[in-house]
Amino acid sequence: DKKQLRDILERINRLKPKERNSIIYKAMLHATNLVERKLKLNLAGQILNVRSGKLRQSIASRVFANETGITGLVGSGVRTGKRMIYANIHETGGMISATKAKYLTIPLDAAKTAAGAPRKAKARDWPNTFILRTKGGELLIVQKNGKKGIIPLYILKKSVNIPKRRYLSRTLEQMQNRILVVLGSHIN
Repeated sequence: DKKQLRDILERINRLKPKERNSIIYKAMLHATNLVERKLKLNLAGQILNVRSGKLRQSIASRVFANETGITGLVGSGVRTGKRMIYANIHETGGMISATKAKYLTIPLDAAKTAAGAPRKAKARDWPNTFILRTKGGELLIVQKNGKKGIIPLYILKKSVNIPKRRYLSRTLEQMQNRILVVLGSHIN
């Protein structure tokens, strides 16, 4: 709460200037590590389900000092600069539209692993496929299989709406009180 934050800021101002940056740096390092661990847990089924694990693997934390003070960052690609392309859309939601092709290829159950990740990198990697229009007008990529007939693999869409999941902001909300406790204990 605001009283806790005011109390922490007052205690920071009472610190000797030589000790201040070192203590704040260690406190931020501790706090960002806690948030990073919680974020990775939330990406392991609490908020988002694991498909490939790549988003979770890209999560890291970093603390640095500059002319404005000490800053802690937690998120995708903060250490490497290689942010997962879909990190933002899961946080904020939005529309994804086909840009390099006429349609997005959305994998159906037969084209996904048990975790929900695509079995093949691209729809064209499947042998014996063709496009089929359903009675409802939807376009499907299907595979001709002698034993099973035809198997629907992908649905073709011009765009899809991704709901916002707020995995970053929800994690920060969950950790807010813990962060204040960590900062306060380091300053004490």
